[in-house]
Amino acid sequence: MVSYRNAGIFATDSALLHQLIRHHPMTEYLLLHMNFVGRYYQGLRPAQWDAVTLARLCQPQDPPSPFFAVSEAALRYAHLLDQGTISQADVYRQKFLVQLESIPFFYQHGLWIEAAYFEARYVRNPRQARVYLQKARFRLMDQQDTFAPEAAIAWAEGNYEQAAAKARQAIAATYQHLCLGEEIAAQQALKFLL
Repeated sequence: MVSYRNAGIFATDSALLHQLIRHHPMTEYLLLHMNFVGRYYQGLRPAQWDAVTLARLCQPQDPPSPFFAVSEAALRYAHLLDQGTISQADVYRQKFLVQLESIPFFYQHGLWIEAAYFEARYVRNPRQARVYLQKARFRLMDQQDTFAPEAAIAWAEGNYEQAAAKARQAIAATYQHLCLGEEIAAQQALKFLL
């Protein structure tokens, strides 16, 4: 017998497996979601994701919880940003920012970090980027997670030497993360600062 908790966003992997076995109405949705998250961790860059399958995951429906709504928006954001469609990526960044504080705090820090980087790099608004970075610092995070947004903030402020130094730190630190696809894309995105 496998124990599980089937409540809210804290549902365990065992609970998800149980739902899959029982052919829960959300079975296809959960499988697609796990598929994309798994690809991300295995090193497939977001730009390489299958757009048709991603569209099926994100088709208009009611996600089972705010966690999945934020996750869908974050997946779309990562896919579009890695493809270079910045304005479309920003639409999904805004969507995940609206609901970000409704998910558990230990899932929030990476998206606050991403929001800070985007705000500095593409919007060139270092003040708002610092606000997002400060929100990330109140969550569980590693110090090296701040290197990329700090590099982008320094760049947006015109401190190019500091930006390059932080970018080098960020690139070196990316090898310590589990999410290989994201890290490959992040390394390429930071090279403009060098």
